[in-house]
Amino acid sequence: MQLLGFLAVALFAFMVGFALDLGGAVCAMIFLLILFIGAVLHAWHPLIEWMRGPAAKL
Repeated sequence: MQLLGFLAVALFAFMVGFALDLGGAVCAMIFLLILFIGAVLHAWHPLIEWMRGPAAKL
């Protein structure tokens, strides 16, 4: 569900950047950067939970 949210934000940023006439390549880079941030957060979630320990589940 988190990645779907990042996808929606990335598409919105892509459309806004294109509307502001930033160019296709720049908008694509913005889109991919936002998707990459979402994927990294999704992939690192188990590591972050492990580092926080059992006290985080209280």
